[in-house]
Amino acid sequence: MSSGQPNNNNKPFRITQDETVAEGVARVIHELLACMIGYLDNYQVEPDSIHQTRVACKRLRAIAKLLRKSLPKPAKQLNAEIRDISRLLSLQRDAEVKLELIGQLINDADEDQQHLLQLLAEHYQEGAIDQQIVEKNVQLAKEKAIALGELVKSWKFKKMDQAKVFKALGNEWGLAKISYLQNQKDPDPVDMHTWRKHAKTCLYQSQLLETHLKAKYPQRIEKLKKLGTLLGQYHDLVLILEDIEEPIIADWNEAEQASLQGYIKNKQGKLLKKTLKIAKAVFEK
Repeated sequence: MSSGQPNNNNKPFRITQDETVAEGVARVIHELLACMIGYLDNYQVEPDSIHQTRVACKRLRAIAKLLRKSLPKPAKQLNAEIRDISRLLSLQRDAEVKLELIGQLINDADEDQQHLLQLLAEHYQEGAIDQQIVEKNVQLAKEKAIALGELVKSWKFKKMDQAKVFKALGNEWGLAKISYLQNQKDPDPVDMHTWRKHAKTCLYQSQLLETHLKAKYPQRIEKLKKLGTLLGQYHDLVLILEDIEEPIIADWNEAEQASLQGYIKNKQGKLLKKTLKIAKAVFEK
């Protein structure tokens, strides 16, 4: 396997039709850890490598949650180990996301709002994490991933009860639907973030088992993937709004602050409408 790349590039990290759940899970866990190490090796030349590493972490945590009653006993620590790796990279990725979002918001803003957004971007750049700290965190994350990869080699993946596995997947779909119904009536930033986490977990678990699901599921999974992206965009706007509401720029006046808040909340409202429309197709039809 090439560094940072799964075996199946079209639909990676899936159990194949000729594998049992236990065989497929063992292979996918190995592939994800190998990809994480590859991403971290290339982080200085691949701008998306930190993001891809954190996505791999989320996939592994989704697997750990799905199979917590079926994995080998030593695997119980998988979730905690992966969480630690993800946290080492979170500050760097959060800063990148905010700057990327500011760049997108500037495109549709008026002249005054563009000036304020530029000030916000400069503030984020000034507060950027020292590169030496980034490098240290990346190295620590890589060392943890290598150690975990060696540990996984000793795990014995026994036959898994497929009925229990699919029941656990159904439970995750149920949690995601409950979160949808809650936010459909009264959207709240905290509840929306919880919905996002359930939707992402549900997505990664469903992708893992996709070849073993009914024929209608691949299309449903694609819609769930789009839903996760929209919920992520909504959450990113929430983070920007929190910074504006403080405000973190000392010389902003109330009119400037209100103008930028109104612009972003308008974006947020349109995004929520689109998100709920996709969610209805995923959870109600």
